[in-house]
Amino acid sequence: MAEQLEADAAEQLAPRQTVAVLAAAAGRPGAKVSVPPRFALWLAGLVVPVVRELRETSHQFAHDWVLDGSRAERTFGLRATPLADAAAATVAWYRHGPTRDAVSA
Repeated sequence: MAEQLEADAAEQLAPRQTVAVLAAAAGRPGAKVSVPPRFALWLAGLVVPVVRELRETSHQFAHDWVLDGSRAERTFGLRATPLADAAAATVAWYRHGPTRDAVSA
């Protein structure tokens, strides 16, 4: 039987905290984060296929959930990069001028 291994984050952040960290790295004000009502997703999903798929995964946005990467860390020696560090590196890369080659590498 195959085992499931989760790649954990360096810190556990709620979605609003994640958006705040990403905005700070980009030097931008934070954005409002909210979850649309299920009825709105159902209605929009009637005509927009992508929204229909969001409706199927909306439970992931209703509550915070945490991954435990301790087994992957023990098994493979993985260490997660703190989000602030990863976001700062990504913003620096983007501002430097990303190229298609760098994205696909």
